[in-house]
Amino acid sequence: MFLQARNKPGGKITNRDIKKERARIRKKLLPLLEKQFQPAIVEHLATLAELAREDEHFWMPWRESACEPVRENDGRTWIAVED
Repeated sequence: MFLQARNKPGGKITNRDIKKERARIRKKLLPLLEKQFQPAIVEHLATLAELAREDEHFWMPWRESACEPVRENDGRTWIAVED
């Protein structure tokens, strides 16, 4: 659904193509980290991602109201601050 909503091809092919950074991380980096550093790294990263999602959900209403005067310029985001 996520990929379809963005008119992207299904993940089956791109998930195996190690030219893509995400696939390279999944196929090469994570197994290396599990083997040489921390066997539970994937679980720890999943927990960290869940905590980040919870933080995002918590702060979203504040951010939307407090940061209304936002403008984007050359791909950068600027927030107006009153003196």
